[in-house]
Amino acid sequence: MRGWRVYSLVAVAAAIGGWCAAQGSVKQMTVRVLNRTGRTLSLRAGALEGSGRWLVKPAASVPDAGEGVARFTADSPITGSLTYEIPGAGRVTIRWQGGPGGISALDSAAPAGITAEAIASADSAAVLIAAGSSRGLFDKIKKGLEKAGDKIKGGAEKTTQGIKTGANETKNSLVKVGDVLSPAFARVCQDYYCSEGAPKTWATSANRRWMEKLDPQAALTSLTIPGTHDSGALHGGPLIECQSWSIREQLDAGIRFLDVRCRHIQNTFAIHHGLKFQNQYFGDVLKACTGFLEAYPSETIVMRVKEEYNASGNSRTFAQTFDDYRQKSARYWYTENRVPTLGEARGKIVLVTQHGDHGIPWGNLNIQDDYDVPTVFHLNKKWNKVRDKLVEARSGPAATWYVNFCSGSSGGCYPYTVATAVNPSALNFINNRPARWGMVVMDFPGERLIDALIRTNSVRTK
Repeated sequence: MRGWRVYSLVAVAAAIGGWCAAQGSVKQMTVRVLNRTGRTLSLRAGALEGSGRWLVKPAASVPDAGEGVARFTADSPITGSLTYEIPGAGRVTIRWQGGPGGISALDSAAPAGITAEAIASADSAAVLIAAGSSRGLFDKIKKGLEKAGDKIKGGAEKTTQGIKTGANETKNSLVKVGDVLSPAFARVCQDYYCSEGAPKTWATSANRRWMEKLDPQAALTSLTIPGTHDSGALHGGPLIECQSWSIREQLDAGIRFLDVRCRHIQNTFAIHHGLKFQNQYFGDVLKACTGFLEAYPSETIVMRVKEEYNASGNSRTFAQTFDDYRQKSARYWYTENRVPTLGEARGKIVLVTQHGDHGIPWGNLNIQDDYDVPTVFHLNKKWNKVRDKLVEARSGPAATWYVNFCSGSSGGCYPYTVATAVNPSALNFINNRPARWGMVVMDFPGERLIDALIRTNSVRTK
């Protein structure tokens, strides 16, 4: 992921051109392609796989500053794709998953010098294909942002006619709004936010074995534990990426809660964020974890295992495949249905899951995961949710295990945008105050933020 560069970052409004549900369980949806490349796009391929059909076939060509619309129906999950040729640049491909519940996952691939930014709402998807930098649009549209941001949020909640009317009224401005709603993907490393490079040496030296000095009789519910959301999401562009460090680098920096998303495919687990494969498998994650625990047996890792994206080509259940992984590394797992003490958990992976009979049920935890942040105008609402759960964890029942997600995203507010706003607020709020803050789960956490969370456990040291 490192070295990845955004050439142009422009998001588009989440509900433009929407087409609402039709009869029964069949849903009609729209994919809209907005061309800002300076060249005419030529369709090379347009596919639907599954029980869907085109109502309006993809446009054979899309002129510059124009748009192409494709509309389809689905009564069960389908996958779709469009590939357009850009003269002199190459091909751009847009891929999505759709079904009666709407378009739930979407990504794109583009040649160097071209960016394809894709977002989805309940009934539609929009992709802006652009060349060059668009950051200069910031000042030009800043004054009208608040109004446009409200329309993005409101459009998704309107009726069919309302969505169409709102799209027609605001189309020209909304395709430019994303530059401010999610500013350029900053590849920087700060106290609270890090999206490039490995963790700094001081952090790994200090925090590889931070649990070593804690009381082994302390229940895990009594600790402050830094964690990462979608821990394996290192690839796929700014709407998909949530981390910049590998699993082992996260552990070395002090992270002790991992949120692992697995696609069940061919009786194995591929790490995914939505439809995007993250170039690693569950076996790779376990290798990083067990290697870390071998080196630092005083530590424990709390791992949430969650099924992600479409299952495909399996002859057994998700739980059965997980059990196969578990049995091959059984001595590293703690899979009882109760929260252990630190002494019981040392050298082990404590399983928290939504599948099968092993581990602590995810539903037994007290969780804040309000991940929908439609625009930057909603960042304060997200922070208030995080802050309220921190306050609750500090004074709540000792036996309650709190999980507090600082993460969030949408087509108008990408994961890194949320992280650059919420992470520093969390750092300032915690301010090294000894307390039980629970498991605090972050995107792109910086070393100082991780270290500050760890240090709040000092009252429980030997």
